[in-house]
Amino acid sequence: MPTPFKKAIGVAMLLAPITGLVSALASPPLHGDTAAGLAEVGRHSDRFFVYALFITVSCWLFVVAVIGLVALVAERAPRLAVAGGALALIGTLVAVGDGTVELMYWAMGSPAADRAQMVALSDRYDGGTSLFFTLGGLALLAGLLVIAVVLWRQRLAPVWAAFGVPLFAVVNIVGFSMASNAVVALSNVLLLVVFAAFALPFFGYAVRAGRSARRYSTV
Repeated sequence: MPTPFKKAIGVAMLLAPITGLVSALASPPLHGDTAAGLAEVGRHSDRFFVYALFITVSCWLFVVAVIGLVALVAERAPRLAVAGGALALIGTLVAVGDGTVELMYWAMGSPAADRAQMVALSDRYDGGTSLFFTLGGLALLAGLLVIAVVLWRQRLAPVWAAFGVPLFAVVNIVGFSMASNAVVALSNVLLLVVFAAFALPFFGYAVRAGRSARRYSTV
């Protein structure tokens, strides 16, 4: 892999959790109730726009980061790399769509919009897409778990780093399910710690997973 591409992946690994953290810190209080949620968007329009923009950018960068994880395992376990990478990328692309929809909610929460119509539209949208996003989340978790097992079994990463990425996904999903900005922020801090370790090889630094471990390899 050419050096500029390696460095681009390393930068994406660092910026994905940072932009995700900015999003969580900027977000107004999350609500499970549609009417209350749209009312909160209307009261904090600027904050919600920053939240929606940065969560979308974070998802874009996570796509690149997943490609980097696949690159780490492709040489040692090509079939599992393809399977895990495909599942993780499908799930991430679904997350990109979900994040982009937050910009739609920002427009729907405008005081100029008819609140009753926006609530009805949101409820219809959520009802029609819930299965799609659930499957995307499961694909993401499954793909990241496959990659984590390969990283661990091939001694390409410490166990905490290998399984830290799927753990991030679990904590992040739980945070949004609980409508908890604090848990979502925590998930991004966890991802930053994990991705900081994975980013090192892409900047040319060799990292060991243990005394008898092989070095990280990039292609």
